Order: sequence, then C-alpha cells, then structure tokens
Amino acid sequence: MKHSVQKDTQYKQLEVIYQNPESAKEHQTSKRISFYYNNLNTDFSHLYDGPYLEEVINHVRQSPKFLNEIDIYLHYYNPLDAEAEPIFITNKDCRRILILISDETYSVPRYLTEHFDAVFKNFLWDPPKGVPLFPLPSGYSGEIKKAERKPTHKRTNDVFYAGRIEPRRHMLYRALSPLRFIPRMNSRLDRLLCRLYLKVFKQNRIKSLPNSFLHFSSDEFHAGPLNSEQFNAMMMDSKIALCPRGRGVETFRHIEAARAGCVIFSDRLPPHHFYEQAPFVYFDSRNNLLPTLKEMLLDREALEHRQSETLAWWDNTVNEASVARYIVEKSVASILSASHSERNG
Repeated sequence: MKHSVQKDTQYKQLEVIYQNPESAKEHQTSKRISFYYNNLNTDFSHLYDGPYLEEVINHVRQSPKFLNEIDIYLHYYNPLDAEAEPIFITNKDCRRILILISDETYSVPRYLTEHFDAVFKNFLWDPPKGVPLFPLPSGYSGEIKKAERKPTHKRTNDVFYAGRIEPRRHMLYRALSPLRFIPRMNSRLDRLLCRLYLKVFKQNRIKSLPNSFLHFSSDEFHAGPLNSEQFNAMMMDSKIALCPRGRGVETFRHIEAARAGCVIFSDRLPPHHFYEQAPFVYFDSRNNLLPTLKEMLLDREALEHRQSETLAWWDNTVNEASVARYIVEKSVASILSASHSERNG
C-alpha cells in the first residue's frame, strides 16, 4: 500500500519551552496538554483514550528497568491547530521521553528528538531510521468498559460496524449495501450528497447480513445511533468487527475490537511490529468482502481459532502492560545509546 509521509515543514511545529516546575503548574490542567513526570499525577479524563494511556504510563513507571530520574511527558497535538500549545519542559537536566498523541496527519516530528531521548507517537507511518522516534498503537475509548469476553459461539451478533461515512469508507458501504450507487466523497459537495442520499433512501442501516448490526451515519459529527454503553455492549456481543480506515489508516476500533475479543476485518496497516503478528482478516478487495464474511461465519472452528489468536495478540502485544514494556525497552536503549555517544563525543 502506498502512503505519503508528511514532512515536518508542512505543519506547524511544536514549540518547546524550558522553564522551572513551579511556573509550569498552571499548564497541568489544560485540555490541550498533560504532564506526567516523576510522581506527579495528571488528569487523563479529558483524553479519548485516557484510561489506556494512564495505565500504560503507570506500568512504565513501575518497571524496575525504568529509572525514576527519567521524566515522562504526554502531549496532545494537532498540527492543523494554529493554537497548538507548546511543550513546557520543567527539568532541563533530566533524561526525558515524550508520548505524542492525537496527530492523525501522520506527520514525522523528528525535530522533537533534539529535546527528548525518545519520542513515541501514534499515527506514524514510516519512522526515519537512526532517530529515536517510535510508533505507538492507539488505545481505546475511556467510555468503553471492560467486560467478560465471551467465545464467538455464545455471541448473538454476527458482524458489527457503527460509524460515520468517511471518504475512504464509501467503497465499504457499496460492498455491503444492495444499493451500489453512492458518491465517492472526493469533494465537499460529494460528502453533502452522500449524507443526503443516506437520509433520503434511509439506507444508513444495511441488512445484507442477517443477525448483524451495520450502520453508517450520515451525520458528520455523530458516529451513529448507539451511545457509549450500547456500543460497548454490541462490541462485546459481536463475533466480527469491521475496522475500516477513516481519516487515517489506523483507528481506535482495532484496539477496542481486540480487547472485546472480536475477529477483526481490516484495511492494511503500517508495517509496525505490533501489527506484524496481528491475526486480522484484510479486505484488500471490497468485492470479496461479503462472501468472505459469510464463509467465516459458517466455519465455527475457524472463527473461534481466529478469536483466540486475537485475544492473544491483545494480551501479549497491545494491552497496557505490553505497550509499557515496549516503551521501557526503547527508552532505555535510546538513553544508553545517547549516554555512550556523549561519553565518546
């Protein structure tokens, strides 16, 4: 799959400001920025995947390999936001790492490695070699609660998707809907016509698969008819979850579905280590999607085997403890490498 990597200069760069801890306290409750260094606790509740990030960072801090002298910075960043707040570094003499979240433009902020020993960023396609800039999986919504993960044969819903109709999802809609026409959404007018089309023909809900919930929202700002509790219950009771790309290649839905124990159908993902062993079913051709779904639903043994592999992938690769181990290993290696270079420099 081809993917254009954004250059640093295409977007507003984050400003990095060094100041003492006392003057930085006023920024710790901002909705645009969060700190977490040494034993200082930060409020994660305003972040979409706040509970996931909080637990990851707690695991990092509790690791015997991770030194207390290393500061952890967590920063929310949207490079399309002209008012993006700077990063305030409060201890210039301390080793530090940065976790950069929410930038779905796939920008490559290698300039930040001048200020941090290691930078971890979700929505990163191709990290430059020789630079301590590392990809990070997305988390899950803080509103999606953990529940019992039932085996597939005890789940009542076959296939689940509920989300907005995005420009890159119109082909998925066409593959599932008996109505083949839908605007390609290449322009603002296309998107308007697409939403109007769904409303007029009342085709938000697709019924091509029995015992399934497939809903494409025509509202730009609302993902569908389910609230968070209903969405969570439907995910936990579904055998298969469709995880198509949206504005970016990766979505939170991959992690949410894996955590819930769903078999995942997905677009191709970046070549990161945490996706290499992912037991996803990739729908490279939308034309074969419906037959593939029907075939898998008829094979109970294959479905349960795939679910078992998905739960193992969650438990061993992308859950909070696994991601924390990855952060610790990369951080310690980067700091040791930097220390070696400084001694020999």
